[in-house]
Amino acid sequence: LAIAVLARAPATLVGACATQPKPCTAEWVDWKTERFFDAFAGRGHRYFLLGGTDEMNERAAAFARERFSGWEFAGRHHGYLDEASDRRLVETLNDVAPHVLLVGMGNPAQERWIASHRDRLRVPVCLAIGGLFAYWSGDLDRAPAWLRRIGFEWMHLLVRQPRKSGRYLLGNPLFLARVAARTAEIGRAH
Repeated sequence: LAIAVLARAPATLVGACATQPKPCTAEWVDWKTERFFDAFAGRGHRYFLLGGTDEMNERAAAFARERFSGWEFAGRHHGYLDEASDRRLVETLNDVAPHVLLVGMGNPAQERWIASHRDRLRVPVCLAIGGLFAYWSGDLDRAPAWLRRIGFEWMHLLVRQPRKSGRYLLGNPLFLARVAARTAEIGRAH
């Protein structure tokens, strides 16, 4: 089981500091996911969407079926699960046997869901894709290109989704402090 976690800011800053050619932003998630689907199109691969509300997930699935016509749509399920529906979902996933499971439950719920189910899933690739379904469904619009270019897409998201203010206003500085502390620790060790 391969697990990929696609995240955005503050990895933009860390990626820039590490001289990565394409910093990790929501645009990067879109771009990388589309490139992945395009690269493996027409090979009989199947995908399954998990996450969001039922309505959002349905609209995201419609977008994906149209955009990724070289793939077979294996199914979809909203991201609100109790113990019984969670167990049935794992059975369904193993029955329909997608090659790729896109999990959009938000961070860290999606990573925890994948980690807690990986031993029971017979899905070769699970991608934790954050809020990508919100874009695919049309529920969330992209930041203007100039704002994305300078690495401030998070500001646009903060205005659109104020409930995430803790992540951006507290989480980002905490993350950067941890990166700085770890970098200093590594520097002292060498």
